[in-house]
Amino acid sequence: MTYEKYLFAQLLALYSPDFANLEYDYQYPEAILMYKEFEQSPFNIDNLGFYECIINYLQNKHPHTNNQ
Repeated sequence: MTYEKYLFAQLLALYSPDFANLEYDYQYPEAILMYKEFEQSPFNIDNLGFYECIINYLQNKHPHTNNQ
């Protein structure tokens, strides 16, 4: 797992209680799928930092969660 995917998975766990409650064996493939979705999203842009791009994506995907 790359640093980018690891960071994404850690932040995803903050924004998605369902993801956070999964066993690690189930989190891994889910994180990979969600990361691919993020990569193709309009939130993954070059003129903004990677961390900020992930946060913007997760805030859009999970607007009811108020984490940062």
